[in-house]
Amino acid sequence: AQEERMPYGPNSFYKNNGQIDLTKKQNKVSTTEVLFEENFDSYETNFDENKWDVFRSTDIDGTDLAEANSPKWFLCKPTNFAGNGATYINSGTRSAAIAYTAPNFTWLTTKEAVTITSNEVALGFWLYFYNNTTQSIFTNFHVLVQEDGANSWSLLNSWNQESTNNLFEKRVIVSLSNYFEKSIRIAFVYENQDDNGYQLAIDDIFVGTTTGPNLSITALPLDFSAVPSLLVDTMKLSLSAKVQNLGSKFADSLVLSANIPLLEEYNSYIDVTDTIDEGDSKVYTLPDNPNFDTQGVYWVYFNLDGDTLPEPLYDSTKFEVTSNLFATDFGVAGGFSLGNGTLIGNLYPIKLPVLASAVQIGWSSFTGGSEPLPFGIEIFEMNPVDSSLTSIYTKTLQREVDHANSFNSYLIDDTYLAPGASYFVAVKQLSTSPIGIGYDMESTGYFYSPNQLNELELFANPAIGNLAIRLIISEPSETNFLNLTVTDGESPIQDATIQIEGLLDTVSNEEGKVSIELENGTYIYTVAKEGFAPVTDTVKILYASVDRTIVLHPAVDVEFNVSSTGTPLAGAEVIVSGQSAVTNDTGTATISLAAGFHTVTVMLSGYTPVVQEIEVTSEANTFNIEMVAATTYDAVFKVVDELESPLQNVRVTIPDLGYKLTNDSGEATFTGLIADVDIAYTLSKTGFETLSKTFDIVDSNVEVKDTLISYKYDVTFEVTNGTVPINNATITLEGYTNVTSNFSGLALVSNVIPNDSIPFTVEKTGYATYKGSVAVVDSDVRLTVVLSTSTSTDVENSDSFTIYPNPNNGRFYVEGNGKFSIHIFDVTGKLILSDELLSAGSIIDISNQPSGIYILQLKGSEHFKTIKIVKH
Repeated sequence: AQEERMPYGPNSFYKNNGQIDLTKKQNKVSTTEVLFEENFDSYETNFDENKWDVFRSTDIDGTDLAEANSPKWFLCKPTNFAGNGATYINSGTRSAAIAYTAPNFTWLTTKEAVTITSNEVALGFWLYFYNNTTQSIFTNFHVLVQEDGANSWSLLNSWNQESTNNLFEKRVIVSLSNYFEKSIRIAFVYENQDDNGYQLAIDDIFVGTTTGPNLSITALPLDFSAVPSLLVDTMKLSLSAKVQNLGSKFADSLVLSANIPLLEEYNSYIDVTDTIDEGDSKVYTLPDNPNFDTQGVYWVYFNLDGDTLPEPLYDSTKFEVTSNLFATDFGVAGGFSLGNGTLIGNLYPIKLPVLASAVQIGWSSFTGGSEPLPFGIEIFEMNPVDSSLTSIYTKTLQREVDHANSFNSYLIDDTYLAPGASYFVAVKQLSTSPIGIGYDMESTGYFYSPNQLNELELFANPAIGNLAIRLIISEPSETNFLNLTVTDGESPIQDATIQIEGLLDTVSNEEGKVSIELENGTYIYTVAKEGFAPVTDTVKILYASVDRTIVLHPAVDVEFNVSSTGTPLAGAEVIVSGQSAVTNDTGTATISLAAGFHTVTVMLSGYTPVVQEIEVTSEANTFNIEMVAATTYDAVFKVVDELESPLQNVRVTIPDLGYKLTNDSGEATFTGLIADVDIAYTLSKTGFETLSKTFDIVDSNVEVKDTLISYKYDVTFEVTNGTVPINNATITLEGYTNVTSNFSGLALVSNVIPNDSIPFTVEKTGYATYKGSVAVVDSDVRLTVVLSTSTSTDVENSDSFTIYPNPNNGRFYVEGNGKFSIHIFDVTGKLILSDELLSAGSIIDISNQPSGIYILQLKGSEHFKTIKIVKH
């Protein structure tokens, strides 16, 4: 296997499964004069010695050419480059490739001279050439010509750090008109500069003339390979195809259309009137989007026809509407890993409330060894206003050895996904062994990884395509239950009492089961049964029922005898495992506890507090606690919220003394404290920020009053007219400062205090005012508001503009009718480019901007369009 440098860094790894049909279809429409042709497919192990020479020299002039030793140009097969050789083959099963470690200048030259018979003769070939500006890794490659009988070589073309990447995306065409009526040899030369480049490949070399256009059509896959039926109506799924010309200039008219057998009513077409130069390709998007309204697999058949074509050109792609699967990949062609501890994944837009219930991963064919491999699943919510990421779920799993060349689903806790946000579903490698997440080699594919700024960085490479990381969703429930099963570890427990603050007590049935209907929120519940130690737990309900199994352990009566110098102490408070009791006149207190280890705290005014570890067994348990007389004081904690309302069940913790819960007056009292300064304490309660402070006791009892600050959340409004975002709409959320929507139609209200119903209004001149309310429970909220027009003066939204390619490298074309203006914004709404009075076919350049998602506003005399583009 030849050495390979991965485009995504030294820790990345990817491998081809060897299951891809590497033969690329070409629909030829012309005849050519062939002077020289090579696709390398007829060779088994090496180049034809009668056709090719492989040399090495110390300079580009080739003055000391000598036979090259390995590493050198070699015959590349799918098994090369650690099983990733298919990446470096344009068509068929072979190409010519070279590793980046090949020293000096390594030459692949034609053996026999070729006579150039006309001024129209050109050299054409497909090139895999890659630079990485981020890592400062640059490749150097040259094409040279030598006239027959001459000793020197002439430079025909060069590629270096200034050159654009070409991963078999566009055929290289170089004119040979300067060599008319001359016989020449051609050399392909790889230049090594301190191993500071990438491997390179060439394929399908051609020297000759073309007498006419040579067109092909490629159906581009949809942005998503599968969308759940719940969400499919919210997705704008457009159909696009790429038309490529490998022959002479094409300047006639064609018609591109598509049909979908399962959608007989769908009928859309576009007139192709552009001039397509030799070697160029253009992407065309049909003006009408299909309505995929039922579950099933939809095949989309594209047809390109015209008077100048001897026969129509066809290609197809497919799309699936599923019950619960959200995916971007189109199968598994190989495996990819970005390195230990690195997150990679896909971004899924969510337009309706859903629950993420599982993540499905397609694994490649290699197993990674004979032992299971650990990996992590993590879901992030992307803030639509500033694109920041917030982790909302994480889980550690393992890839089993038999999880190879298959799709496997991994259940996760039901996780609520709010409408209007996008969610980054990622997998993290947790060992040094590559885990081989599947990829599909679709040239239009892409995936993401967070950078050091916690922003998503887009990765796009035809060698990888889409990653097979899929999201499985379910519809949220408006009626939700806490379903408990109470057991003793083996058998169900009947008549266990379940207590939830503010609700009536319920009891378990003969199967130990109980279901309690709850609104969205976080609850503390206690399960108790005579003869068993009670269990207290916390549960979060958010649009889904929760199932829990509670194991109650037999309670053991534990007797505490509290005394001082042999005298029993009455009124001492004994606190252990959330329970408390006060000693009687004989200094005795009894508490029922489960067998095991516990920490007991004993407090009494006039005595030093005692903290002691005890072990409770199933036998009789009696513990003697000895206290020492001292001057002590009481500390009364009073806890309120921001509205000065008492807070119950706040846990007040003093290190080494344990904790107490505030009562319905928001109070908790610690007795028997010794005078001291900077006594640390912590206040905590679900839904509030934890508070840690200190207090002093000098010579009297103290009162400590604190305010707990509730967690606050963001409410993001997305304002549209049902089709495009609405800018400068005013949003009034009652009790908060007004905000205004940006160009993306987004507006953020921060630091919103939880409330079941907060009224809001959305206003914009020319639109009817929208009034509603929003519930903020214990998470951020995304809310889409559709404004209806109240006048008829609005400019009509139109599909009369076409953008291609998309995704792109920052340079793209805009097609439209007449003159138009363009404004480009980043995802935060910042204007990065503005230009007026452009015309059809204009080239827009934002290549100086970072990779990411950008929003274009195109406006003509009668039409406007808003579209998102992806720059990689």
